[in-house]
Amino acid sequence: MRIKGLIFAFAQRILASLGASLSVGVSGPQIRSALKLIHPEESPAPLIRIGGSNDGGYLVPDDLKGISACFSPGVADSASFELGLAEFGIRSHMADFSVEQSPVSGDLFTFEKLFLATHNEEGKFIRLDDWVSSKSLPSEDLILQMDIEGDEWPILADASSQLLSRFRIVVLELHGLETLLTDKLGLKIFETVMKKLTSHFSVVHLHENNYGRELNYSGVLIPQVIEMTLLRKDRTKLGTDSYSPQIPHPLDTPNNPGSPDLGLSIDWTGI
Repeated sequence: MRIKGLIFAFAQRILASLGASLSVGVSGPQIRSALKLIHPEESPAPLIRIGGSNDGGYLVPDDLKGISACFSPGVADSASFELGLAEFGIRSHMADFSVEQSPVSGDLFTFEKLFLATHNEEGKFIRLDDWVSSKSLPSEDLILQMDIEGDEWPILADASSQLLSRFRIVVLELHGLETLLTDKLGLKIFETVMKKLTSHFSVVHLHENNYGRELNYSGVLIPQVIEMTLLRKDRTKLGTDSYSPQIPHPLDTPNNPGSPDLGLSIDWTGI
């Protein structure tokens, strides 16, 4: 079953590069209905950019006061987002088994050589709930910034509602959308995870990562990777300043500076 799934995913990616797709019975209306779950809403605070000018920088609401820590699984060769948060006095906890050490060090940074997983295995895997509990107090408000190359789907599905409610802001890179949204089982996974997230959070920003390609499936343009920013719903009731969702936002920059930034169709934005 796993091999069949891998073959399907591989074929889907090859066809995506050619602007075509495999048909598995998922209709355009079904995809559009699922995407309504993540239509961006107005934020009570303006968006600011934290991190570098290209890949690794993200837009978040200017609602950082009182946040004590960021949990950031997935470590690359730079940590511009974490360094940006440090300017606000926010410490960052990082984890990644695939690298030997964090690219940054100091009193506001910790690193563990571990992968996030849906089970614990000493020295290699840890559940998100257990990692956060080991590094923070239940009373602390937190940020989650996750870019783990497709493993976000089982990790988010496994995370408890009690844990999710501790994050004020969540920044995600969502991968594999060209497969998830065109497969019946994949669409169910997408809907389950997004319903779980949007029960706690409002989506306040989307941005297409231009390192990936777009698939035109049943009239819906589906990017391989999007960046998503969510704000906990109790915070969306605060403040008086608001903005009208713009995609790309004026503060967005292309992940790949060698290619133009990409917008998202009305199916994704509702606007």
